[in-house]
Amino acid sequence: MDPAKILRVLLNLVSNAIKFSPSGRQVEVGVAPWVAPATDDSQPREWACLWVKDEGLGIPQDEVTKLFKKFSATSVRPTAGEKGTGLGLYIVKEIVELHQGCVEVETRPGRGSTFRVLLPSAGEP
Repeated sequence: MDPAKILRVLLNLVSNAIKFSPSGRQVEVGVAPWVAPATDDSQPREWACLWVKDEGLGIPQDEVTKLFKKFSATSVRPTAGEKGTGLGLYIVKEIVELHQGCVEVETRPGRGSTFRVLLPSAGEP
């Protein structure tokens, strides 16, 4: 695992949470162990679950599928008019997948978003 790259993932997610949240709203960052249940052909796997949750603007459901695409942007504008490149979440996805992990988002327009990153725990393949 490359700690510098995982830090980049965290910084990109926190930066977006702040950028798309009105002033005074909270951003929560956490990490916890998570065990994927065993399937017929596998043992349970241990993961580290990292999340960034905001009380921001949220993302329209019909735009969620393009969030992790290169140079993509949504109709939601940053709260302070910041500019973006459309690369932040693309970079997050690329780094996470290089580490055999996955990233997902749960969002409610007007209420905020939660981005979760699952990475294999130390000792997992």
